[in-house]
Amino acid sequence: MATGAINVVRGTRSSDEELFQIYNHSESIALVVDSPQFFNRLAESFISRINARFIVLLWGDKSSLNSKAVKDMPVYDYNDITELGKENRNALHHCPEQGIFCMIS
Repeated sequence: MATGAINVVRGTRSSDEELFQIYNHSESIALVVDSPQFFNRLAESFISRINARFIVLLWGDKSSLNSKAVKDMPVYDYNDITELGKENRNALHHCPEQGIFCMIS
């Protein structure tokens, strides 16, 4: 949330159509799912209809995701996200000038 993200929480018991409507009306650009099983449930009816820039998988193995649904979309798991955070934090702390923002890649 420190990146300016807004959390639109819905449970896994919600219908795919309800999740699709919420996703579209929230102008979301990413999808966070809790498990490969939940992602795979959404794969056919939901993933193909959204325009997500990336997916975050909170638990489980990325290799368990439906590879047809993922296509060329970047998928990050919990470890990927924490590692990116560490790298960006280190880059910020090593900025040559205090009070000046450095580009974080």
